Amino acid sequence: SDRYRNTGNLHQALLQLIKSLDDSIKDPPMRSKNKVIDSTIISDKDFDNLIHQLKQGPLSEKLKAKSLFLQKVHQKHKNRLIELLADAEGILKEVLIESLGILKFTESCDILIELLNDSYYNKFAAKAIGDIGCSNGEASLLRLLNSDTESAYIAIKPLGMLNSKKSIKGIRKFMNHPLHWIRAQVVESLGMIRDDSVLTVLEKMSNGDPDSDVRAKAKHILRRRI
Repeated sequence: SDRYRNTGNLHQALLQLIKSLDDSIKDPPMRSKNKVIDSTIISDKDFDNLIHQLKQGPLSEKLKAKSLFLQKVHQKHKNRLIELLADAEGILKEVLIESLGILKFTESCDILIELLNDSYYNKFAAKAIGDIGCSNGEASLLRLLNSDTESAYIAIKPLGMLNSKKSIKGIRKFMNHPLHWIRAQVVESLGMIRDDSVLTVLEKMSNGDPDSDVRAKAKHILRRRI
């Protein structure tokens, strides 16, 4: 769309990545003695059909196509994902971003970091950054975590996945959040950060959190850590 075409940094990054992918050696075909495994890889024709459904189908079809696409997307589709991302919108863009995370496509980190500035797609970009392990995304996620925006919480889990010790103080601010699922993310994130200072927070939440599931999650992590 025009608003992304006018976003200089993002558009330039996409163009550069597409060029580098076109110049690279294509992934060799997957070899497997198990034909069932091979059949789970989406064909080029089915890939195009699912993209069409994600673009133009009714909502029910889009949701089915999203589930199937995320199950079957493969490394061989990396070039197409980046090409489509430049002008994608809505559910299609969400799926493309999630796919980059599933494939752990490290070359897309700069693009995903740029998408943290988008108030709609930033939650998908943040998750993908964590899934991939984009270490260069830590600073941008920290800014989001420490911002006063409603979306600050989306940086909690990705920062844990990056083992960001710098994020501990910011994540602790959410330990009393009124929403239990956000407090659960605090527990999960701190549980991934390899620093003994998180144990005190986890101990407090294992005994004092008002939600039994959050308490149980904190206790489980503590048992693994101690």
